[in-house]
Amino acid sequence: MTSIPGYMGKILRLDMQRHKASDLVLDDDFLKKYFGGLTMGARLLFDLVPPGCNELGPENKVILTTSPVTGTNAPGVSLVNVTTKSPLFNSAACSQMNGFLGKNMKGAGYDGVIIEGQSDDWQYVTVINGVVEFHDATGILGLDTFSTENLLKEKHGQPKASVFCIGPAGEHLVKFAAVEADDGHFASTGGAGAVMGSKKLKAILFAGDAKPTIADPEAFQEETKAWREEIAADPSTAAYKAYGTISTFTNLYNMCMLPIKNLQTNSFEYAEAYDGANIYGRSGVKFTRTPCFACPIGHCFEMEFTEGQRKGYKADAAEYEGLANFGPNLLVKDPLDSMYLSSINDRMGMDLKECGFTISWAMECYEKGYLTKQDTDGLDLTWGNVEAIEILLHRIARREGKFANMLADGIWRASETVGGEARKCAVYTKRHAPHAHDPRLMIVLNQSVSDMGSFQGGNPMKAEPACGIDQAVNPRDMAAFGWGMGMASKRTMWRDTMLVCMFCENKTSVERLVAVANAVTGIGYSPKEAMTVGHRANQLLRTFNLLAGMTPDDDIASYRLMIDQPDGGSMKGVSQAWFFDIQKQNYYRGMGWDTETSKPLPETLKEVGLEELIPLLWRPWLLSM
Repeated sequence: MTSIPGYMGKILRLDMQRHKASDLVLDDDFLKKYFGGLTMGARLLFDLVPPGCNELGPENKVILTTSPVTGTNAPGVSLVNVTTKSPLFNSAACSQMNGFLGKNMKGAGYDGVIIEGQSDDWQYVTVINGVVEFHDATGILGLDTFSTENLLKEKHGQPKASVFCIGPAGEHLVKFAAVEADDGHFASTGGAGAVMGSKKLKAILFAGDAKPTIADPEAFQEETKAWREEIAADPSTAAYKAYGTISTFTNLYNMCMLPIKNLQTNSFEYAEAYDGANIYGRSGVKFTRTPCFACPIGHCFEMEFTEGQRKGYKADAAEYEGLANFGPNLLVKDPLDSMYLSSINDRMGMDLKECGFTISWAMECYEKGYLTKQDTDGLDLTWGNVEAIEILLHRIARREGKFANMLADGIWRASETVGGEARKCAVYTKRHAPHAHDPRLMIVLNQSVSDMGSFQGGNPMKAEPACGIDQAVNPRDMAAFGWGMGMASKRTMWRDTMLVCMFCENKTSVERLVAVANAVTGIGYSPKEAMTVGHRANQLLRTFNLLAGMTPDDDIASYRLMIDQPDGGSMKGVSQAWFFDIQKQNYYRGMGWDTETSKPLPETLKEVGLEELIPLLWRPWLLSM
């Protein structure tokens, strides 16, 4: 058992085949090397999951990890990292979810959970003050995510518990099924919900009174107080407090970064209605703030329709990505319709990125005649058809009909199935949809080379000496920018290892983040040492993916992302194809990888303390050359 403050000292292992629970005890050396969150999840994935395994088979695992800072009152530190081998893109997937789950998992007595094996019958699990019990889940099958949460909290008398659960999409093994907790917080990227569904695990309820200890309370209080002052002084904080992340909508539209009509245009005639002030000022809907644990910003809201056909309907209010992907990307005129569709997607338990771009691809194919009404099982997929979109969301989640069953495998597979010109309409990086932006404004590379399914590279447009970036990199210097993105990834990966919400993390310095981590644990990292912990995750994930069969040829973007923006967009006349390969090679260089094969170099693996990986990637005779 560890002696390091901040940790509960053990991870819960749930053997779904035998309906048995056991503890994985964590020692000090392991914790100092891998800390928590993403880096710990990457190590456990590497050690416990065969890279070539069937993603929906018993050998795959769903791994939940917290950090020692989770559950303290530092700003924005109640995230949980979810790691698995993705059934959507057949390599590692890492996703972070906020809310109260991290606090409640540690309150229940655990730093994390490993879900393994496959049950013969549907189960849910309760973890209450260290007591673990398996329960028959037959009676809750088919329930959406929100209903599952509410029913289990009421049934077990735990109104403040967190319920980590899947919806119908996870039950039906939709390849982009997400996992949900705390009324609308998701680990969405990569299909962890499908893996959980393959194990016939509907939900885990966490509740308890345990709290992490802090090594130096005085230093912790001093650093977090200064951090909160930085957050309060940041100009974006007031906007997030007022309207959540949809406060960015108008600026992103003006920058030509919105996803509109499956990236066919940069013009959206209803953009003014989607401005945050206009949405939150609407009659017929009420917004109530629902902040995450220990969050000084509070950008999350619940919405309730107070009049009309949807009167009484409550949902987690859509954040920017849900609003954008079910709004302008599908040409939905009314932002309240967009929010409603986003909430249906959430209740079904699906990744809104993948689902939104898959439906927008289908709509473009329908418009151009590549798909007919017969192909869509009778649905009229004209742009903005809210009723048809709602029906399709339910069908996809349950794989109802040949068309919805095809879409349930994601945008890349659907476009390959239809083939022909339809393939050119697909929007994806690697084999999955990007975030809900038009990523042609500099961020195509970031998601195309990611080893986890989401943003992995960092922002090199400011100096970050702890990452090896002594001066800001000019984004117009394409080669240098690729290198800088790789170097800056150390901070990104440390953020997701420490498990700090990006809206709090990006308002302070690396030095303060590390000072807070040290105050909690007493480990005493230097900023450079902490960045090395994050960089360790980079090397573990790339090695795992290479062993799973990935090659540099998989670090790609779709045709649509390689052509220039239309309608006078910021990248009009500038094709990503012109500089993508040189950026990619320099990203590899910044990561410390071979620029041709993307293998982590032996010297890089030695630098981050992963020498044992060298013979897995490099033949011994090559090392002496």
